[in-house]
Amino acid sequence: MRTCAAILCVVALASLAVPALASPALGGPDLLSLPAGGSTADLTITLDGAEAGLSGYNLSLALNPTGIAEIVAVGYPTWANMPMNGSIPAPNTWIQAVDLEMGAEPGKDPTVLATITIRGIADGRVTMTVTPVVVDDDQGGRYTLDPLWVAVQVGAGTAETFETGDGPTEDEAPSSVEGPRMTATPHSPAAPDISETTEIITTSPSPSPAVPADEQTTTPPEAAPGFDRGTSCLAGLVLCALLLLKLKRGE
Repeated sequence: MRTCAAILCVVALASLAVPALASPALGGPDLLSLPAGGSTADLTITLDGAEAGLSGYNLSLALNPTGIAEIVAVGYPTWANMPMNGSIPAPNTWIQAVDLEMGAEPGKDPTVLATITIRGIADGRVTMTVTPVVVDDDQGGRYTLDPLWVAVQVGAGTAETFETGDGPTEDEAPSSVEGPRMTATPHSPAAPDISETTEIITTSPSPSPAVPADEQTTTPPEAAPGFDRGTSCLAGLVLCALLLLKLKRGE
């Protein structure tokens, strides 16, 4: 009896030491610098902590304020099948791809989603907002992700002039746009048959009709609460106390 109780105590305490799983999140640089108008720079967007794999994604991209920089090209990793994007060059567009060959699997963290080429138009600063519209895992679920904000400086400027925390400053934050939650990617050209898998690494300006940002950008739902370690600790301690009390009474 004492041996069984001791084992249960050890299991309960060990469960308290298990760390919470890292929440998945979009990744990218805090600051992207372009020396002058007309120059270009690449911004790589990644997905970190995708413990359930990745089956496909659709992201909305927006540069605010407009007139300072624009999106001119999109590059996709080799695992990305059927890559598509909205019309470019443009300050706002969307990108998407699916994983048909199980190339974006757990253990390959971080997973590169796309590389965005930005070209400067005029000196100034702008914020690139990457909003996750749909990011699905390999188990039929959907990740809940926060938007990614990247400060873009064209011309003279220093990193100290930017706020690189949880989002853009008030004067540069893009206006919120409401839109329906997507269950399938809308406003996209008809997807080719799966057997006609394409592996486009870099796309040039697309002739497809421009997709308005207000139809692509959605506010992601609030993230579900994470692992409650306080409750688990309390439960484990109560369990150990009850088992030890029972042992004491049995002596």
